[in-house]
Amino acid sequence: MTKFGYPKRRSLGVVAAGGTLGILIPPSGPMILYSLVTDASIGALFLAGLIPGLLMAAIFSAYCMLDIDLIWYGVLLMINLELAMITPPVGMNLFVIKGITDEPLSEVIKGAYPYVLMMCLGLALLVAFPWLATALPHGAGYGL
Repeated sequence: MTKFGYPKRRSLGVVAAGGTLGILIPPSGPMILYSLVTDASIGALFLAGLIPGLLMAAIFSAYCMLDIDLIWYGVLLMINLELAMITPPVGMNLFVIKGITDEPLSEVIKGAYPYVLMMCLGLALLVAFPWLATALPHGAGYGL
């Protein structure tokens, strides 16, 4: 990719991330394993992964073609990581709070739900108005 003028860092990233798409797009070894462990339909899993996998491939391609502000993207990524900490199935913070308080996990999830919505609203605002994340660092001379 660098021979075609793509920045080295972006080339490295797209190859690394693109290599993961095989997990989602059929035929997928991890999906077969998941099907065996959970008794979920492998056909349904393959069909379910097809459109999201193609969507991710399209997003990855668009990213390579666009000049996306890496500061803005980094803020979006961090908010998504925060969301992952308070939403199932991973939701590590949910399990920690459940363990500390002995409250049912369903109650912890219900308590976190309004904050998930607020974080999603914040993400939507940042997608619509990237300057909310980039104005200060760019004004300070970063990311130029």
